Amino acid sequence: MRVPLFIKPAIANYEGLKINDKVLNIDIAATCLRAAGLPIPKNISDFDYTQYYSGEEIHARPYIFMEAGDIKGVVNNNFKTVVYINRDYGELYDMTSDPLEINNLWDDKKYSTEKMKGLKIIINEMYKSIPYNDVIWNDGTPLI
Repeated sequence: MRVPLFIKPAIANYEGLKINDKVLNIDIAATCLRAAGLPIPKNISDFDYTQYYSGEEIHARPYIFMEAGDIKGVVNNNFKTVVYINRDYGELYDMTSDPLEINNLWDDKKYSTEKMKGLKIIINEMYKSIPYNDVIWNDGTPLI
């Protein structure tokens, strides 16, 4: 989906700013809380868009992770990787040369590095969503 996000900060005579950033709906809460001067709870996205008008250093999101049921996906370096749980196929698109996502590069060996980068991010994001994933299971051993 390509849905625009509009933010009007409480700044007198603010003329606006147009950015071409990938926006996630989970960032709206963090943006509203930060704009209101409230803390952002740990259990929600802490990425907010007030940085574009507050004068803070702008930190772009390194990638976009998406999930819906048995579908997991990531947009990283303008490549979109999508996997389907318990399926032998997926999708890989070069969103620079193919913004309408017509040419699926999943089986194209020339793009295996980009495919693996996307799969690694998806696996890491799935792992991070497991409850208590950060519990040290063998206390006293050196960290890897």
